[in-house]
Amino acid sequence: MMRVVVALTSFNGSAFLSDQLATIPTQLRPVDRIFLANDGSPTPYRRAWMGSRRQIRIAFGFFPAVGRRGLAGNAARALVAAAHADVVFPCDQDDLWHQDKVA
Repeated sequence: MMRVVVALTSFNGSAFLSDQLATIPTQLRPVDRIFLANDGSPTPYRRAWMGSRRQIRIAFGFFPAVGRRGLAGNAARALVAAAHADVVFPCDQDDLWHQDKVA
């Protein structure tokens, strides 16, 4: 079976994260794992992520910030982590997916 992974990047996106993560489990084709790379966001971000993680039944990989890497560096972390998958969907913190994004 094909492995489908989401590579999610964020910077100060705690206001958007719960809504974004809620759209991933509703996909027509199940997502196997979400890799979330944070680029220096403060504590509220981690709380938002942990709260969402408890509500959805998808495996998570979380990469906390170790200094700022910028947009490209942060995206690279998420994409490299997801590289083992057959299909990788890049995702930004404020994306809201329609059910047929992953079909």
